[in-house]
Amino acid sequence: MVAAPIDELIDMQALDSTGEIIEKVLYGSIEEKVDALVTFNEVITINLSENKESLIKNAEFICRTFADVLDGIYYRYRDDFPTKFVDYLVKVFKKCFCIGFITQNISEPELRILVEVILLKLLPDNTKIIKDFSVSQELTKELNAIVIHIIEYSDSSTCFYTFLTLSEKYDSVADKSKMPQILAK
Repeated sequence: MVAAPIDELIDMQALDSTGEIIEKVLYGSIEEKVDALVTFNEVITINLSENKESLIKNAEFICRTFADVLDGIYYRYRDDFPTKFVDYLVKVFKKCFCIGFITQNISEPELRILVEVILLKLLPDNTKIIKDFSVSQELTKELNAIVIHIIEYSDSSTCFYTFLTLSEKYDSVADKSKMPQILAK
């Protein structure tokens, strides 16, 4: 299975209020992203039970948004995001991926994209990116925790296949990255 481009994820569903919040996290200005994260944090903490259906419907969009925003912060737009924003983003999504009914409704292709993006940020080769970005060891711990929550709360077959696929992908990489070692841990 191949993951659909994120614009197709948006087009495949009429965005409800949760989807609109996540869309602002993805496409909004920094101020809109912060406001949307605050609202999303309320949705997954204070108003969780009344938003369950919407969170399930948007699980893949939530997953891909976090992966795309995190990837963008590290590689494309590092100077555009304050460290506090990155810290808050990771903490909010860490809470999100602790919610079983969200994590269990993420397909393997979307879960693979998310896990790969997170693990690539944790590779020793990328620590200089983290240091240049003035992100503390706390961020690394939070990203590790997200991977652990994904393992704990996602469908076990989907999770196993995700890690197996990534292991095969990086085992055959010519430069022999350290990804297989991280995946084995």
